[in-house]
Amino acid sequence: MRRAALDIVGCGAVVRQFHLPALQWLEEHGFAEVRYCLDRNPQAASAIAVRLRRARPLPVSSPSDVDVTGAAIALVATPPEAHYAWARHYLGAGAGVLVEKPAVLTTQEYSLLARASQATGQPVLVGHVRRLFPSARAARDAVRQGVIGAVQRIEAYEGFRWSWATQTDYPVRSRAGGVLYAFGPHALDTSLFICGIDDQAVDDVEVDVVGIDRWPGSEPSHHLRAQLALRADGLEVSVVLHVSRTEPLANLVRVQGERGELLVSADYGRTALLKTGRDSRRLSDGADAEYATSLPGCFLAEHMEMWRAWTRTNGGSLLALDHFGLLTHLLEVLASAG
Repeated sequence: MRRAALDIVGCGAVVRQFHLPALQWLEEHGFAEVRYCLDRNPQAASAIAVRLRRARPLPVSSPSDVDVTGAAIALVATPPEAHYAWARHYLGAGAGVLVEKPAVLTTQEYSLLARASQATGQPVLVGHVRRLFPSARAARDAVRQGVIGAVQRIEAYEGFRWSWATQTDYPVRSRAGGVLYAFGPHALDTSLFICGIDDQAVDDVEVDVVGIDRWPGSEPSHHLRAQLALRADGLEVSVVLHVSRTEPLANLVRVQGERGELLVSADYGRTALLKTGRDSRRLSDGADAEYATSLPGCFLAEHMEMWRAWTRTNGGSLLALDHFGLLTHLLEVLASAG
């Protein structure tokens, strides 16, 4: 078994709560050894490093601060505006990259990162963990099998009342600190994934913003409701996205087709709800992704996908960068709309 030298870039809450248990498991079972924990906050870097076997904390502010030669894999979990620079830095050093969602902020960054991955021969995977939820996979299978007919409308809701203090002013300072980039990537990607339109080429899809309401009036926003129309060859879908830090929402994706609808919770679940006429029933995936039997297990599955991509022992991943071009485009359109 090949053991990957792994660096963590960004040691905030998502690493502490979700990635750290998976990384500890990888170390215990010989898949990886964490080398460096990088963060502009020395205390944050040290708090993660001390819980790993031989990891060293490194306080850094930008890729130019550190030589990353020797890394096999990097987990990039910085704020989104730094994803591109760090991912390129590690690709240039010959490492594969697992980057938290959203992968990047613009279609230009997306294209450049995809080219860098191809040029270096190193994989880039994106942490859209909900693709591994059995509920999302069950719904995707139902759409593929034509159970609800042609998809006509998608509704994605995610929101709660924000009632705690933050350690930084990132949510109100950064253009990517609002709900569009905090909740929108998961909500929209789950929708596109279930409907099987996530791989549509950006140039093949016409995107119209039918309406948008956000507060404040520009990013970063804390409440956003938008309606889009997506049109392509054989595709015409209305999309409603409603995300909020100011009010609790349903926290689900609803996919409506000609003959029924599917409802999928934003939380980890093993089934999707199918409604046809007056009938409803639960659908299960039947073939879970390995390890994806719980939310912590899905984060472990992400890292195993990355390890297999690095060792070239998988035949393609649902988390591979090339699945997220349309998502990146939609987020960019919404960020500048209105």
